[in-house]
This record gives sequence, C-alpha cells and structure tokens, in this order.
Amino acid sequence: MECSNKVTNGVPQVVYSIPLDKTVSPALYALEFSRIFDRLIIGPSTYAFPMYEAFTAALTRAGIPSELAKQKVCVSGIPIRT
Repeated sequence: MECSNKVTNGVPQVVYSIPLDKTVSPALYALEFSRIFDRLIIGPSTYAFPMYEAFTAALTRAGIPSELAKQKVCVSGIPIRT
C-alpha cells in the first residue's frame, strides 16, 4: 500500500493506494482483480454521472467486463451523517 498527500478542492487529504497491477509486483500476478472487487458506491455528488462513466471505464481497463463494471458501480443520493 502506498501513502501520499493530495489536495482535493483545496483540502489536503491522505490517500492510500493499493497497486493491483501485476507489473508493479510479481506477487500480484495470480491476483484476479475482478474476483476481489465487489462494488463501488459513488455519492452523493453533483457529478455522479461523469464519475460513474469514469469509474466503469477504469474498471473495464482493469479487466472487468463492461456490463459487469456497470453493475458494480452504484450511485447513491444518501449523504453520510455523523
């Protein structure tokens, strides 16, 4: 896992990235991303549809069939409450 600091909309955040690419590490060669990925929930967001399109395209590039990627990305209008 890689840790980095990113600024999003002027807010500094710590971002953890998990490289799941077999070119990053030979240990990941047998790992099949489509089997370990369950779903991605987006939202609420003003830009939910462009985000949906971007994430389904990224999942397709990662090896998940296009129709399955569309099923695994969900848009939620429910805000997170504290």
